[in-house]
Amino acid sequence: MSLIILSLALLSFSFLLVSHGSAAPAPRSARDLMIDLAGQAHANAVAAAGRSRGGDAKTWRAWEALYRRQAILPQVQAMSALQLIDNAANENAREVAADTAAGKAQAAAFFQASRDFWIALDREVRQGEPFVIRFPDRAMLTPVAGLPGTPWAGPPVKATASDCAAIAQRVRQCEADVAGAMHHDMMGLGEDQSGYALVRRQQCNRWEEARLAYCPAH
Repeated sequence: MSLIILSLALLSFSFLLVSHGSAAPAPRSARDLMIDLAGQAHANAVAAAGRSRGGDAKTWRAWEALYRRQAILPQVQAMSALQLIDNAANENAREVAADTAAGKAQAAAFFQASRDFWIALDREVRQGEPFVIRFPDRAMLTPVAGLPGTPWAGPPVKATASDCAAIAQRVRQCEADVAGAMHHDMMGLGEDQSGYALVRRQQCNRWEEARLAYCPAH
């Protein structure tokens, strides 16, 4: 999957956070950034449904599923959040120029909104500003037929059986780590590991969410 697709996929998650002014610690890994985006897309879908905007809710859910699938891709796993942000901003700038030259106004507008988003996100992460995902909701909710890396590009790439087996193994190992930490504390075997267990449990939940989104048939 190209970085262009990744950069498009990462656009979708800030509508609700912006509305409520919420902030969170900046993610350090690209995977965590993708998961954060997926979580915000889910919140956006819930909010849209609550306002009886069924079409918008469906689109946000499609973005959520796309981001959860991408969170477990090898190229995402290998990058830091800043690396992904930098690469995405550069790719979007190139796409703006190419689509403008080709007369593809809708695609160019989408990529311009994406580029602006990544530049703002880069500033938040590098300068230690409050991490708030500010997505251009108009761009993310306006279909551009066939645009790669978006819900309008067509059916998503299917996970292979080996991919899903690897994800399932991560889930099992994560669950075992949590159980081990809890057993350690219950038996009074040394230093308190409740904090580790809590953080690890959150990681387990993220991997399970990725498994459900990326491997529904496995």
